[in-house]
Amino acid sequence: MIQADVPDYLPGTFPPVRVIDGSTNGKGHLLDVAVPTYSSEAKQDEQRDSGRTKPSKPNRINITLPPPQRNAQMYGYHVSPEWLYETARSFLAKLHPNLSETKARTNARAKPSYSFRKTFHIQSLSMAYAILPPGQIVPEECIVDDLVLVLYIFSDQPDSYHRRPTQEQLDELISFMGREPQWWVDSLPASFYR
Repeated sequence: MIQADVPDYLPGTFPPVRVIDGSTNGKGHLLDVAVPTYSSEAKQDEQRDSGRTKPSKPNRINITLPPPQRNAQMYGYHVSPEWLYETARSFLAKLHPNLSETKARTNARAKPSYSFRKTFHIQSLSMAYAILPPGQIVPEECIVDDLVLVLYIFSDQPDSYHRRPTQEQLDELISFMGREPQWWVDSLPASFYR
């Protein structure tokens, strides 16, 4: 049996394993080689000692998705374009105090959801246009070309849903907005986002 010198810092046991070496005759030779095996406990200890343990995932909000539809569904708020851009600009001014007023205004118009994501630490925050639900009362300033501008927290699409916020993050956003979010149906089909 071949036994290599194994450093003391490697945990685990070394049972013999039969290996065929790569000799040129095609048949090879059987060799007994000691190969380290790790118990799951030893792996956990090794990770803990090295500081490489994965942080636990945050507890995402527990919410029931609405029944699936052809179009994506978003959980968020109807907002007016002007309010969205002005609020984004004020968040940018706080996030980047050295940013000129012109750049802040331009960036707020180009990508308003960026400053919301950074301010509330909700990576799934974005914006889209939703279909106006029949009978739903929405302020006129939130309607653009018969669609509702929505600042949404997450959608029912897997990539967005798995990044939904924690309850604490959602509570902070609800407090800022002064109302509860609701479900909206995107004006574009779900296949558009894939």
